[in-house]
Amino acid sequence: MMRAIWSASILIVLTGLWASVAAAETDEDVCHTASESIAAEAAIAACTRALDADPPDERRAALLLDRGVRNANLHAFESAVADLDAMIKLRQDNPGAYQVRGWVHSKMGDAERAISDFTEALRLDPDRPVTLWYRGGALASIGERTRALEDFDRAIKLQPDFAEAYADRCLTFIDLGIPDQGIPECTKAIDLAPNYPYGHANRGYGYLTKHDIDRAVADFDHALRLAPNSAEIYSNRGAAFAERGDRDRAIADFDRAIELAPEYSMAYDNRGLIYFEKGDNARAIADLDKALALDPKYWRAYFHRAMVKAHMGDSSGSFTDCGNALEFAPDPQAKLTYTVKGLVLSDTFSCSR
Repeated sequence: MMRAIWSASILIVLTGLWASVAAAETDEDVCHTASESIAAEAAIAACTRALDADPPDERRAALLLDRGVRNANLHAFESAVADLDAMIKLRQDNPGAYQVRGWVHSKMGDAERAISDFTEALRLDPDRPVTLWYRGGALASIGERTRALEDFDRAIKLQPDFAEAYADRCLTFIDLGIPDQGIPECTKAIDLAPNYPYGHANRGYGYLTKHDIDRAVADFDHALRLAPNSAEIYSNRGAAFAERGDRDRAIADFDRAIELAPEYSMAYDNRGLIYFEKGDNARAIADLDKALALDPKYWRAYFHRAMVKAHMGDSSGSFTDCGNALEFAPDPQAKLTYTVKGLVLSDTFSCSR
């Protein structure tokens, strides 16, 4: 599953934050200038020098916000949070700072703090479509899909051409088990922004859930032409190849996903399942162990490892993994049972109590 929201650069959330200065003369000018000719590291250094000069609070707040945004784009998340915390102490009425900090918390895997920051930004300024889109994605990530749809709906009402919100609304419908309602939303996103990869990728995921593999692969292929370094899209195309029975191509895609994102737990989980189908239990366990080392609450990986252990005769280990799968599953339906069908070595397997 892929959610487009977290793929975007935080630069888009503060359009107009920096002035395009033809000739930046001071450190503050460089810090505030959005220009491809100024490297991010150089801009951060300029922000730091300007802050060291002890400017008045209003200017200090602007410098901290700019440095925080640049640190976020470099994935220096702890530094970004420190800057944004300091900025918010000076300017608690700035919705953009809460929005950026929420984005950073989301990238750090802290959805609850992200939602809190997005909510505060919206309290200060309720008509922020990007903030609504971000909060919707964070809510969806913790299983709050109905609330997520409400945010996406509001974002689209405020900005009718918001392709990214359509793509995420599409994905949320698919996650709710109604892909026929989601796929037209992705098509709308594609119509609005043909070069936005997640319109195609999320629609491909919808087709995958409907077992329309040819259309799924076609959409994933298109998405990868637009975003050739997306581990998530490679992983999803690998899942499509797996369902088609083309295990070698599936493994190749999972390998590529892991090469691009060595900490992407879903790719290890997916590859582990294919090794299980191929009868290579040792590699399957190794991949599932890795997935859980990266994400100790990854309930699907616990379930899949329970399935492999059951097949290997390790009933105690399987029982323990089932317990963890049920504990961490995000919704009641998943907690009742999660069943994989069509595997060569195990037609069905259920963790239910």
